[in-house]
Amino acid sequence: MANDILARFWDYFIVKTKSYNMSDYTARQYVRHVKAYIKHFPDLRLKHHTGNEVEKYLQQMALASQQEMLEFTEVVEALKIFFQDVVRFPWAGTFPWTYWCDLASTLQQTPRQPQPDRGGFNASSMDTVPQRLSHCEVQKLFSAMNEPLSLLMARLLYGCGLRAKEVIRLRVFDVDFTEGKLLIRNADGSRDRIVPVADELLGPLRDHIINIEILFAEDLARGFAGVYLPAELQEKYPNASRELRWQYLFSADLQTDSQTGKTWRHHVEESSLEEAIQLAGMEAGLNKKIDARSLRDAFVAHLIDSGHDIYAVGKLLGEEDISSVMIMVPRPVQDYFTVESNTA
Repeated sequence: MANDILARFWDYFIVKTKSYNMSDYTARQYVRHVKAYIKHFPDLRLKHHTGNEVEKYLQQMALASQQEMLEFTEVVEALKIFFQDVVRFPWAGTFPWTYWCDLASTLQQTPRQPQPDRGGFNASSMDTVPQRLSHCEVQKLFSAMNEPLSLLMARLLYGCGLRAKEVIRLRVFDVDFTEGKLLIRNADGSRDRIVPVADELLGPLRDHIINIEILFAEDLARGFAGVYLPAELQEKYPNASRELRWQYLFSADLQTDSQTGKTWRHHVEESSLEEAIQLAGMEAGLNKKIDARSLRDAFVAHLIDSGHDIYAVGKLLGEEDISSVMIMVPRPVQDYFTVESNTA
């Protein structure tokens, strides 16, 4: 009788999984992953499981072998469906599933070499455990960035808590010098948001826009079309590409559109910013895995560590789920209310 009930339970889980357009094979793999998770906590009844157990389990997987890492994303998705859709534990609705899926994707793209035995120390974990940057390390990173454009973008990542794609897509009219704010358009979830800019960044931004204006005037004098605009914007604002306010803050070299034949400037590639940050990290001698996300994480950790309200920080980040912000919190959160841009 008990076996029949258990079999029907897993059948129900398979049905739920397949409702996400998963194949029957994948659904049965998800069953295997959940069973492995439950077996990992033999002395704890299922009804007593919380997000703490899931997080501990996923942290251990993050330090697993490359072969086990291939299943990391599947495990996260399987546990999400199990706890959120099948057993429907309330905490599952606020657990940072997206964070763990993103982490799994990142780790799976990072090749890892076999390591010799170090008496129980897993050397490969140095590349997988998220590592925060201290204030001192952030400044060392900036000091190692010799290219002014990359440095300004990196300072915006840290000073405003932006994503790399949000920085490279900024246009001149997104900077409000009067209010000391940036307008972030079409952020994750397609919602615009406003973030404060540290006073230390306003001067460099003004100087940079002066350089943009000079380059823009030169482009127009040479007969080029100005800045790239999506087709719908070109139709709605036919002269916008030749207006200074529409120019990208961080533009790339001139490019010729194969369809229209127009020569204009697009924004820089996100990969070039990532490469500049990683190179600076090595130049600065920082023995940590560093990328653009590291500076955004540092923005969060340093604000909350200095006593700012986690909900206000989450709003600045454009994060609706506060649990995803808590991943980056370095200590227990207290209630504070003032949030400013980090000194960059």
